[in-house]
Amino acid sequence: MIKLILSEWTKFRGNNKNKIIIALMIAYLLGLVIYNGNLHDSYMYDKERDMGDQAREATGRLQVLDMLEEMGLEGVDPEEPGSVEIELDELESIEVDSEELSPAGIDFEEVEFLITEASTSTQLGTYYRSPGMMSWQRALEIENEKYHNLIFGAENNYMSEDILRYRNQLPEQLRENIAINEHLIKNNIEPQHSPYQINGFQFLLFILRGYTPLILLALIAILTVDIYLGEIEEGSYKTYFTQPFSRAKIYWSKLISIMMFTTAILGVIILTFFIVITAIYGIGDLDYPQAIATSEMLTSLSSNGENLGQYQIVSTGRYLALGYLLFVAMLVMTIASTKAVSIFINSISSTLGLVTGVFMLNFVFDSTLSNASIFRFIQPLAYSNIDLVIRGQVNASYVVGILLALTLTIVMIILSATKLIKSDLLGSEG
Repeated sequence: MIKLILSEWTKFRGNNKNKIIIALMIAYLLGLVIYNGNLHDSYMYDKERDMGDQAREATGRLQVLDMLEEMGLEGVDPEEPGSVEIELDELESIEVDSEELSPAGIDFEEVEFLITEASTSTQLGTYYRSPGMMSWQRALEIENEKYHNLIFGAENNYMSEDILRYRNQLPEQLRENIAINEHLIKNNIEPQHSPYQINGFQFLLFILRGYTPLILLALIAILTVDIYLGEIEEGSYKTYFTQPFSRAKIYWSKLISIMMFTTAILGVIILTFFIVITAIYGIGDLDYPQAIATSEMLTSLSSNGENLGQYQIVSTGRYLALGYLLFVAMLVMTIASTKAVSIFINSISSTLGLVTGVFMLNFVFDSTLSNASIFRFIQPLAYSNIDLVIRGQVNASYVVGILLALTLTIVMIILSATKLIKSDLLGSEG
């Protein structure tokens, strides 16, 4: 077995295509660091701009209500006392007098929602422009006031889901932010300057977020294709398969080899980045709080579509442990599945086309399906969106993801091993 694995390693490292894929991995992770670094540098400016835009949007809607009042059109609840006023630096003050408005049409609670949205956004914009003007505790309190108000607005259709999704302010995300802010205030933990701050542990978090796991898995799948089909395409398989080794031993040597090679290469690349980033920016805080789904959601064996937005606070260390365990399970599943497909299809181009199509289809599904869709729960590759799974942002179960990955791995290994062992590569079936 060792001799076969060493032989596979010689072929693997001599393959120029593999060198290109490994270079792409390194380039992608370098780009990931640079991208997040740029986001970190512009974070305060971008947040100030976003808060200004959101304040102006709310104020503009209030001005429309003010115009309706002046025109004597539909109004708010006449039992609500007094008038309300909000001022922004860029806009003139506006006033909505509820007592003079007619009782039909305009909801006074919507007016209050818009006032709170404009007020909190303005205050946060000021904080992001000049952080020294208020304490971070006060800023988090204002954030929570804004987030609670947005949840109220979403529940009462004062703010459309499309707008909230564009802002990354869906109710599930807002509840997560509220939970983290409350934990920071309660435990007197000063928040990070931005979620894109560069340090060792943050880099490990970046790898688990967004489409990064899916991209890395796709690159690993491409590396896997050649482990069997390379010899088929070259025509050297006849010599290789007539060596004094059983088909079963050859199969397992190839499977173990590609799992060892890809895992080791990816691990060394990530470790190297981690060491370099830590040396430059520091290692970070392994105890910094992260919001994840409740234990019931993580271990549930049934759909969680109705339970989205329930959180518990854990350390960054626990989050990383959960995330990388799921990533390894997805990695093993990807390798076993790709190897099985290559054995059944027996063509590099067709295998690459099918594998690429599956990954692209998963991207389309992830972009179009609702977070509560049952398809996210039952589709194995959907669990490559590791961050959303762990945080309970989508209809998924951490345990189900692990079980699906392991089950599919076992099934693919059995099917592909049976196919290879029984195949007479000279053309007949034995």
